[in-house]
Amino acid sequence: MKLIRTVVLIALALILGLWAFYGERHLDERRRQQTPDPHLCRVSPAFIDSLVIITGADTTIAINVSDSTWRIVAPLVWDGEGSHLGSIVRDITSSGRERSWRVEPDSMRYYALQYPHAKLIYASRFGYVEPETLFVGAGAANNKQGYVRFAGSDTVIMTNIAVHKSVLKSLYDFRKKSIFPSIVPAEIAQIKLRRADEEIELVRRGTRWRMVEPIDRWADADTVNRLIKAFKDKRIASFIDNPPADELWRLGLGDRSRAEAEFFMVDDSLRS
Repeated sequence: MKLIRTVVLIALALILGLWAFYGERHLDERRRQQTPDPHLCRVSPAFIDSLVIITGADTTIAINVSDSTWRIVAPLVWDGEGSHLGSIVRDITSSGRERSWRVEPDSMRYYALQYPHAKLIYASRFGYVEPETLFVGAGAANNKQGYVRFAGSDTVIMTNIAVHKSVLKSLYDFRKKSIFPSIVPAEIAQIKLRRADEEIELVRRGTRWRMVEPIDRWADADTVNRLIKAFKDKRIASFIDNPPADELWRLGLGDRSRAEAEFFMVDDSLRS
């Protein structure tokens, strides 16, 4: 009798142990499935190096060249404004899913997610990240959050309004506007200026500048430094892409422009 009771107790203990082990694992899995992902984008920012930003006016395609350096490759080729393009990656990977709920397709319009204000496609050119499309809709009434959803999903997500602010920009915003952003004054070896029928050539001599054309004499250092600073610090106010020839002439940028400037660097590269 004692033996039977002992066997029964052992069997009950095993059953309770197995139930606790597998039951808890099952409950943990259910809790994990029911707990919303706290991150809007589940991808490390280091893996995102390709962005497609589609708005009503523009479709901008940009790639990350290195670190914070971005290059726009469509609809034209131009250096990208790293602070703006980089902020998109930072905001979608650092913002959370503050609330989320399922919505019928017809109700998506209330959040501007049936016809979104913008579409963002992010991916990796090297296959580390499968392309994902994020629809960016309206902002919430509190101006601190906004509504987004992923393509193919019927779930509306409320997230930080920073996502909207970084994505809802134009091609103009994403283009770098520095005239010569990479110029380091100390690395300029030679300057050539042309205007009308006059040509001036300046050559660096240590810490001083020597004018060698049209005459040979020492140049005024303050004037040369102001010239370099003007080209380095000035920013482009607007772009006129692919203007017709008559427009170029009207702007003084035809075959004979009003002035030309060439900066020759110590590594023999040219900025003009």
